[in-house]
Order: sequence, then structure tokens, then C-alpha cells
Amino acid sequence: MSILKKYTLFQIIIISFHILISKIFINKSIRIVKLPFNIINKQSILFGNNFTSGKNLRIECLTDSDVKKLFIGNDVKINDYVHIACAEKIIIGNNVLIGSNVLITDHLHGLYQGDNQDSPYSSPDTRQLSSKPVLIGENCWIGDMVSIMPNVNIGSGVIIGANSVVTKDIPKNTIAVGNPCKVIKQYNDINKKWEKIT
Repeated sequence: MSILKKYTLFQIIIISFHILISKIFINKSIRIVKLPFNIINKQSILFGNNFTSGKNLRIECLTDSDVKKLFIGNDVKINDYVHIACAEKIIIGNNVLIGSNVLITDHLHGLYQGDNQDSPYSSPDTRQLSSKPVLIGENCWIGDMVSIMPNVNIGSGVIIGANSVVTKDIPKNTIAVGNPCKVIKQYNDINKKWEKIT
């Protein structure tokens, strides 16, 4: 399809502007990050080739160093209003598609089990951070309004349904939905079909 059939001339000018700003102010290897965006400590992010994001992308790496903590694979596509908050390590594999209004975080404000728990009488922003890495495998599709919480490993080829809250590992080649997120289907490599989990 010709770009002139898909977009108006004005839209093409705006998109070209977004591409130029993205390559100058974020990273030359990415494709486009639509304005506005808010990226904190970009020196701690390793962007893969052809990264694409809709408007209002918010990435926060909580660090003062140049150590890479957030690793984004090649050909990752993110929709509008996505928030990625990284204190320890987040890895997003190649060819991942992420819907709108998604939260991916590897940390929480406060400790609420074990020793040295935080008190409800303290301000949440003064409580100690607890963090554990998040890994999202290749070829995953994360639906709209999904929350991916700390200490989660999502296998390759996974589909996470809209509005799900992922608090535990999801095995590869499965479909998972809900709050808390649970596997409902698995891909059968022999008959090439998605099968319900009973």
C-alpha cells in the first residue's frame, strides 16, 4: 500500500518529525517513538533495532550509573501510554508486541512479608524498594491494560489477554488471561493448534 494512500501529507510530515526527534534524542537504531515521551536515564537502556512506540511512552530506569538494566530486543512494537519501570533488570525479547496502557515493572515500594516489613503509617514513596527481574521472551503479544509485576518470566510465543495482571511465570507457547493471570491454552506443535488447558 502506498504511504500516500494510508496517510495524508500532513500526517507524513508529523511522522517524519517524530522519526527525526527519536533518532536524535533517543537512539539512532530505533524506528520511531511518537511525541510526547518521557525517558529517564536512557544510558541504562539498550534499544534493539527498529523499536517502535506510540505516544506517551514512559520509561524510568532507577539508577545513576551507565550500567544497562533495560534490554529491548529487535523489532519491538509498543502502543500508546506504556510505562516501563526498571530498578534491577527487565529484558524484552525480539518481535514483542505490546498494547496500550501496559505497565511492566521489576520493583515495588515496600516490603510486606518476612523481616523488616514496611509500615502502613509511612509514606509509600519513602518505603524501601524491593526488586526482582522481569523477562519477556520473543514473539510475545501483551494485550491492552496488562500489568506485569516483578519476578516474572514470560516464555517465548506467549499471548497475555487484555486487563491481565501477571504475578507468576507463564510457560512458552501459551495463552494466559485474568487477575491473577492463568494459562488457558497451549500450542500443540504436532497438530499446529491452540488447545484448552483442562
